[in-house]
Amino acid sequence: MKYRNAPIDYKEWLIDRAENPSIGASQSGAVLGLSKWATPYDVWHELVHGFQAKEDNLTFRLGRELEPIIRALFMEETGLKVVNDNKIRISNLYPYITTNVDGMVVGEKVPIEYKTTAMEWDGEIPDQYFAQLQHQMYVTNTKYCYFAILSLGFKKELIIQRYERDDIFIDNMVKELVNFWENYVVKKTPPPLVTLGDAR
Repeated sequence: MKYRNAPIDYKEWLIDRAENPSIGASQSGAVLGLSKWATPYDVWHELVHGFQAKEDNLTFRLGRELEPIIRALFMEETGLKVVNDNKIRISNLYPYITTNVDGMVVGEKVPIEYKTTAMEWDGEIPDQYFAQLQHQMYVTNTKYCYFAILSLGFKKELIIQRYERDDIFIDNMVKELVNFWENYVVKKTPPPLVTLGDAR
């Protein structure tokens, strides 16, 4: 697995996205049609026409600034140590499939993903996040990973889950990502539109 140093701030991240377009773990769900927030066309448009800076808001800010708290709570709860990864990890086979994990668990050398939510957690991981975790395990070549969710609903709680690598899902996912890249991104041909927003 190859890697390069991760950008240190949002401005550098935008430059990195422009200079090194790739399908990241948070985009896999959209490419597969599993995301509530983005479509395959959205990802294609970003990769072909460039990623546009998004206006910061309270949701984004809380997501960023709560990560150290989630990490600290996870370490207290599990006794495991987590370090920031600070890498853009790159698939050995497909340099356009990458991931930037939130952290790596020391000793076990597996990724951890942090999330915050205002919803009560029902124990079922959304498809978008499942795809993101499998993408991370594919690129990092790991057998499992951790998922730490800080629920900020009426009942405040930290939920910690471990997910195993699903090779059947990963094989199908990678085929879809390769097809998406080679047939749509490289050819600059948009994928089928699935929403009115895509058409607009």
